[in-house]
Amino acid sequence: MPKVEEIKKDLEKLKEIIILEESEGGKQIIGKAKSDLLSAFDELSQYQTCTHAELMAISCKIVERFNLLKVFTNAKSNAEVLEKILEEEKAPE
Repeated sequence: MPKVEEIKKDLEKLKEIIILEESEGGKQIIGKAKSDLLSAFDELSQYQTCTHAELMAISCKIVERFNLLKVFTNAKSNAEVLEKILEEEKAPE
């Protein structure tokens, strides 16, 4: 049953992320991440004058912000999948 316990732990983490996403602070985090993305895209539009290091820094910023937003935007659907898996584990065969 370690698999079930791991799924339950992951589900609890996802529920905490969902609660954070719906909170005022979570909304501010998401808004700031989106704003940072737009800023990074604006910086990227000036790629002709950027050094390699600057382009790498901008790219890293974009990836990091996208990953942060993915955590929030995928939390509900991932939680639903884990809940279905738990239901299937409980169902008699």
